[in-house]
Amino acid sequence: MYCNQCEQTSKGIACTSVGVCGKKEEVALLQDLLTYVLKGLSEVALAAREKGIETGKADALILEGMFATLTNVNFDPERIADDKIYSFPGLNRRQFPFFLPFST
Repeated sequence: MYCNQCEQTSKGIACTSVGVCGKKEEVALLQDLLTYVLKGLSEVALAAREKGIETGKADALILEGMFATLTNVNFDPERIADDKIYSFPGLNRRQFPFFLPFST
């Protein structure tokens, strides 16, 4: 396990066995993945906004997803794995052809 997601990290660096907060490795990995996906969605939303495309649903999803990664908020791996971000209907090739490397 390697987790440096909060201010409770061991020695101020990272937790390497079990989180000081009680978080397990599976949850830390899922939270890292969710954060990575949300960063990508944020880039798409910024590009869309520059093109005048409404991004309210994506913005709300990003906020909800980031909140799920906060310390002592969500340590349920199933809830994180089921996060709506992975099936967000707004992310499709037709809406973002200018950003994605493929088109339909």
